[in-house]
Amino acid sequence: MKEVFLAAAVLGALIFCYFLMTRLDRFLCVNRKAIEKESEKTEPSCIVLTDAISDEEALEAIHNFKKSHENVRIIVCDGDVKDAFSAQQNEIKSKQ
Repeated sequence: MKEVFLAAAVLGALIFCYFLMTRLDRFLCVNRKAIEKESEKTEPSCIVLTDAISDEEALEAIHNFKKSHENVRIIVCDGDVKDAFSAQQNEIKSKQ
């Protein structure tokens, strides 16, 4: 008789754990998408392409950057890069 209760208790625990893990899996799946979107925001928000790389390498870098970011702006400048980035930051702040 003890064995029957033990078997029923183990079976009940297994069923409970199965449903618990199913709900946990759904929860993690939903949060994984949110975490991926958040990690996309933490990726570098800019790339600097100098004249030391070829045109093909520059195009590949731009293409890869566009794959991982939704809104892409391309700023081409000849001179001080810091001025271009500060101008971009000021533009973004003014739109907010």
